[in-house]
Amino acid sequence: MHRLIERILSNFPDDSSYREQVYRLLRLNGALFAPAVGVLVWLVVETERPLNKERLLLFAMAFGLHLLFAWLDLSNVLDGAVAQASGSHGRFATWSAVLLLGPVALWIDLVGLLVRQLVFWWRKRPAGAYAVRQYWLFGKQLQVTLLRDTLPSLSVIFLWRQWGGAFPLVSVSSANLLSVAGMTLVRMGVALLMLTAIFAMMRYGRSDSRVETGRAYLKFGLALL
Repeated sequence: MHRLIERILSNFPDDSSYREQVYRLLRLNGALFAPAVGVLVWLVVETERPLNKERLLLFAMAFGLHLLFAWLDLSNVLDGAVAQASGSHGRFATWSAVLLLGPVALWIDLVGLLVRQLVFWWRKRPAGAYAVRQYWLFGKQLQVTLLRDTLPSLSVIFLWRQWGGAFPLVSVSSANLLSVAGMTLVRMGVALLMLTAIFAMMRYGRSDSRVETGRAYLKFGLALL
């Protein structure tokens, strides 16, 4: 990993304003890569294929709402290029779709992020060092989305099924409404734990010390457990 980082940074002059930003992004991407891939594999396994026409229409409607709400960007919590845990209110539309469609609706967040990134590249047409920074920033955003949004939802679905619940929900009743409220609270709790782990990784990952980096990896792994 260190050799890859050095090879990429060799393309930047020492006084480049993007060098330190890309360096931090590369370290964070390396730390998040393995758990993010694990979540992606889990999502692929859980995805129902194929969708019938009614469910496909509902998926398209939810995706449209996601893109609409994506204009309402959430503010950043920490300063610095790496500490920007960007996101949008579109994820709330996604969770509503998950309750009706099941795990397949979780692809809305990932596809929506890809669409917004493609639009950004089409409008800004970044080049040079700025393009490299944006490339790795997108990688970070994709992995954070998998860990912050997809993983909590998959965890709640798994627990709900283990307790004998049907998913997606097949009917609307007072009991189901209470279940939805409970699942939403559990999902929020897991998401908060993941955000805490990611923010810790962003903070401790700023140090150049390998000892500090190792501690950050350990803290992130323990948080995932």
